[in-house]
Amino acid sequence: MIEAVDRAFADNASDSVCVDAGTTVIDGSSVNYVSVVVMYGDVTVIPEHRPDVTPGGKLTIKKRTKSDRNALYARAIASTVLVTAKEALAVAPGATEVRVMVVRPAAVRSGVEPIFAGAYSRALLDSVDWSRNDDPFVVAFDGSDVRYSTKGSAHEVVAFPVPTGSSMAGLLDALDRAIASAGGE
Repeated sequence: MIEAVDRAFADNASDSVCVDAGTTVIDGSSVNYVSVVVMYGDVTVIPEHRPDVTPGGKLTIKKRTKSDRNALYARAIASTVLVTAKEALAVAPGATEVRVMVVRPAAVRSGVEPIFAGAYSRALLDSVDWSRNDDPFVVAFDGSDVRYSTKGSAHEVVAFPVPTGSSMAGLLDALDRAIASAGGE
């Protein structure tokens, strides 16, 4: 199953990898899951300027506010989470849940830092009416165990805390080692 998911991710805009698949029991029910990690850029993936129209109807370029840029960045992350989750479930028909963690290059050290994580059941994603253009940010927060953190009045996306010794901390350490051995790419 891991190989099938990885093959499906090969053409994604953001580097994505399936790191685990298995079965666990949650609240007395068996859950077949796949776990994926997505590498995403920092806020600079969102242009500082956007097209606009002057009061006179002429096209112009307007600088985004820090808040607007951060909000668009958060929605881009959420969109990536949802499309990655849907793609993983599409190629892993036996999976009933996908666990997604989004990381980006760490701002203050080498390696990566987590900026979004959540688990999405097949039933949840199947229940969304995608034709309504639901806000991806809102839908992404419908998952379980969602982790995401911002700071300041502009809602800058920051790394969320990961408990030392947790499985997530182990995964981040493994990603840091893999990046270091690959030459920091």
